[in-house]
Amino acid sequence: MLLALLLAAPSVSASPPTSYYDWGPYYNVKEEVLGVTFSSSEELPAPDIPKDAMPSQAQGILPGSPLYTLEIFTENIQLALTFNPVQKEFQRLAFASERLSEVKTLIDQGKPDLANNAASIYKNTMDTVSQNTQSLSSKNVQGSADLVAKVEETATTHAVAAQSLTLTSSPNTSSSWTKIIDATEKAMDITADVLGQPAIPENLSVSIQELKKQGLITPEESDKLYALPNRADVREELDKLVTSGQFPAAEVIKLDQAVTTNYPEVYGQIQEVLRFAELRTYQTLPPPSTETLSEITRWQNQPGDTPPPGEIRPYLYYARAQELAKEIDFSRFETEQQSEVARFYPESVTQNPTFSGTPVVPSPSPTPSAEKDKTVSPLAPSPTPPSTSITPYLASYNGPLPGTFGYFFKNIGEQVTLATTFNPARRLEIEMNYADERLREARALSQEDGKEKLYEEALKKYQLSMKTVSDSIKDFSGSEEDKRDLAQALESESARHNVVFEKGFLPPPTSGDTKVYTAALNATEDAMDVTSDALGRPALPQALANRLQDMKAQGIILQEEVSDLTNASSREEIRDKIRDLIKLGTFPPADAKKLDEAQGLIAPSDFNQLTEIRKIEELQRLRAVQAEFAQIATLRETNAIYEQRVQNLLNTIDPGLIKPEDLAGRQELIKTYQEIAANAPKRPINAGQFGPDAIPGEVLRNAPSSNRRIFQAIRRLRLGRYREKN
Repeated sequence: MLLALLLAAPSVSASPPTSYYDWGPYYNVKEEVLGVTFSSSEELPAPDIPKDAMPSQAQGILPGSPLYTLEIFTENIQLALTFNPVQKEFQRLAFASERLSEVKTLIDQGKPDLANNAASIYKNTMDTVSQNTQSLSSKNVQGSADLVAKVEETATTHAVAAQSLTLTSSPNTSSSWTKIIDATEKAMDITADVLGQPAIPENLSVSIQELKKQGLITPEESDKLYALPNRADVREELDKLVTSGQFPAAEVIKLDQAVTTNYPEVYGQIQEVLRFAELRTYQTLPPPSTETLSEITRWQNQPGDTPPPGEIRPYLYYARAQELAKEIDFSRFETEQQSEVARFYPESVTQNPTFSGTPVVPSPSPTPSAEKDKTVSPLAPSPTPPSTSITPYLASYNGPLPGTFGYFFKNIGEQVTLATTFNPARRLEIEMNYADERLREARALSQEDGKEKLYEEALKKYQLSMKTVSDSIKDFSGSEEDKRDLAQALESESARHNVVFEKGFLPPPTSGDTKVYTAALNATEDAMDVTSDALGRPALPQALANRLQDMKAQGIILQEEVSDLTNASSREEIRDKIRDLIKLGTFPPADAKKLDEAQGLIAPSDFNQLTEIRKIEELQRLRAVQAEFAQIATLRETNAIYEQRVQNLLNTIDPGLIKPEDLAGRQELIKTYQEIAANAPKRPINAGQFGPDAIPGEVLRNAPSSNRRIFQAIRRLRLGRYREKN
């Protein structure tokens, strides 16, 4: 019996690697997303935690101590000797509260890895309590009603604390708070079902109807939500819609009725933060023209559930964005943050009585660069890492490095840990931790002289580790709930790592070969694709699906290519097809970034930045190609096509989303950025998507006749290549 209890105790690694946490700054610094997490709310004001909700300082033995396993064992003994099933769950709730105190204490001590272990135990404990509470209530066991009330109270208090502390803790603690929030949401959902509350609360139902009216969700999606039998299923479906950019996170928190009832002020503060974060996710979307707004109004006034026409679908977000800018309570936000919103929604904020910022227009003062321009591959790292700190995205590494005597034993220890871990979920957690360690090792090696070869090898090992983890997610044999949790964790880790590579925080290999670096970057994208498929998201993100029609109208891609992408069955398949088109130079890299939709929610500021930077990189590439065409008489006409694409880019790039320091070390991009910023005092409008003479829905007919002939010739050539390939 004692042996069984020992084996049942949650395992705690003596020296756990950095956890796979949700990440950071803008691209986010203090947060995470999905449901009511806060990846998109970097540096936004945290809700005030009531005194009764603040976790107390943990006393006694903490994770990391050799005696901690003994403490867990003792707790299991107490549970085994508690024979009243209701009292046993009360005891578990007390232990969960202890774990929460341990998480906060360890985070305060700067030990996020150990805090993550305590959070895992917390989640397992609360999940057990939730399941047992539901079972006891269904059997009408004496005292179960009191237990339901206590579980709801405890889960609500813990949720309020975790949601607020997520904003005030460093990014490498996000995994811990995410686990706690997930567990509390599950507990609140189960108690709501037990208490007979509707699967969709009334205030959320009102929001769903309004979103359907605005065209942000379809009637089919609305009907599916109302057909779900319980609150947990509704939350799962809404989380999918949130991460697909089809449903606002600020509306999902209306599922947390217990928070609304017990902590109404905190609930209001959380909602305002999520509304502000939602506005940030709209920053790179093109504002509609006056004609498009008229088309939207005309569609909304039609009777019945008529689907919105394709030409207005990309702009349906605009009505909600304007509404948020008018209604959001700005009083808790800094003046600079208010001015940020004012730059995108100047007319709406003036109608908001709480607005006290100053509307601004992006007009950075260019500083001439004295350095000579250099040619850099769009996927190559910066020659000099940006001045922005890597710390929010990647923790420092203090263990033995590859090439040292101690690393051999570290390797052996890792293999033994994996070989002796039989729980598939725990094994995959460890694999994710090891992938994060490989990247941190590469970072440490890149900063040491004489370790260039080891640095390249570390990048290769990282790429292999990420592939192993991605394959493990696809082939995961555990429960669907565990698979979903692990997929969300991997998504957060891969999104964070992707920023490290795209922002050039790691130096290029000294060999000059960017293939190793690009392969590592691609591994982060592949992991995000795998998690999107595992979480059941649409293979083609809605934002990219809308943009494909724009690109087809511009003649950038063929109808056959659009159909090929639209008919793909997985995110992985679409990524492969788009990579092939990028190699041909026919697919804009900034639009390919739309595949990273989860990153856009987890850290919209970073996502917006990288999207604009890709536009500038594409602009440089097109200008270089134009120069080559202009030198050959027979190709001069083709140059007109590239000129149109250059103008389209100039009309859509928003320099206000980028700062010169974001391009540190990339002088050729800084020069282009300064040129654009000096001539772009206003936000781009959607005319830049097609050109000034474009008519929505008219494919190429509005193009100048000479350009149209060139378009058609290029289409015929590309169509032949496409058919030959397929």
